[in-house]
Amino acid sequence: ENRGDKLFSKKELKSYLKLSTINFFIKYKCLKTESILIFMEHRALIASHHEVSLYTFSRIFSMEEEITCDLARNKQSALELAKKNNYHLYLVEANLEYPMSEDIGNMLEIYRLVEERVKSKSARFIAISATNSALENARKEGIEAINKLDMGYDYLIGLTKEVLKI
Repeated sequence: ENRGDKLFSKKELKSYLKLSTINFFIKYKCLKTESILIFMEHRALIASHHEVSLYTFSRIFSMEEEITCDLARNKQSALELAKKNNYHLYLVEANLEYPMSEDIGNMLEIYRLVEERVKSKSARFIAISATNSALENARKEGIEAINKLDMGYDYLIGLTKEVLKI
């Protein structure tokens, strides 16, 4: 059956490829073009000094096995991951390593590394924090910034859908 170019969901892909008896997890969207399958993995880097934020965001983003998340607890590991991977989403604590501070230096260093990808719309970068002064400082730098206390489940699911379009 010729279905043309189509983006398959995981369920359709499993049925289409008759992989239901094979025990493996698909973390990709799949594009079928003339019997050639091209896998597109969607990835996110979440950098935060708060374990609860790391856990919550990564669980929601990967809930449907749609977005693979890498977690960083400090600037050094976030920079290392950002240098060797092209993420679709960078969710970075505005005051990374400095809770309740307005210091955004560590986040800015990560942003500068991926700024061209963000400006070309091949990635999205969001500064998060519960410290409003840190968020204001990020906004002054032209960076999208959201108070993580306002990031409810519905917002995060919507964000997941936006990232899958990148």
